[in-house]
Amino acid sequence: MPHEMQDSAPFINRYTPSPTKMDPSSLSFPPIAPLLRDKPTEGLKVFAMKESNLTSPWKMAEIVEIKPKGKDFQYKVKFDGKEPVFKTMTGKQLAYEKESQVRLPVGTRCIAVYKEDDEEDFYPAVIAEKPKVANKDRYLVFYDDGYASYLEHSDLRVVYKANNDVWMDIDPGTREFVKLYMQVFPNRNMVKLTEGA
Repeated sequence: MPHEMQDSAPFINRYTPSPTKMDPSSLSFPPIAPLLRDKPTEGLKVFAMKESNLTSPWKMAEIVEIKPKGKDFQYKVKFDGKEPVFKTMTGKQLAYEKESQVRLPVGTRCIAVYKEDDEEDFYPAVIAEKPKVANKDRYLVFYDDGYASYLEHSDLRVVYKANNDVWMDIDPGTREFVKLYMQVFPNRNMVKLTEGA
């Protein structure tokens, strides 16, 4: 028959579908999905703002008590160390112990690793740019002290609670800059970092 197909070479599928947000194992980053924040619970290990200013590093702590305060909650935490230090704080002063399971959108309030000499600590920051090829698949973050850096996903921890206008949670010294940046994002050319930064 003229239209009968002949059994020639076996079919080889040369098409490999691109990674999708539903298949995180094929991505070098966590999947793209909504960033959902769980409520902190007693006994949970967290990073917490130990000092009273926003430019100091956050330290490991454990939530020992949760009390309602109006429509929100206050969290009593115990900081790790030789002598226990207790402090009461809000969700804006607590961050997850582990990295997020989803990619972080621009404007996410977080704490970010800052490395100097052989030491590293987590400092408060905000996501300013998502990972892409142009920035070597790293996030651009603005620290509250005005410093900017490109970081890997594993160097970031999400803060439990944040204002919708994220600049309201940032140190007053850099608040106006971050506000202007976020209001014009993604149409901005305000920051240009050099390689190695």
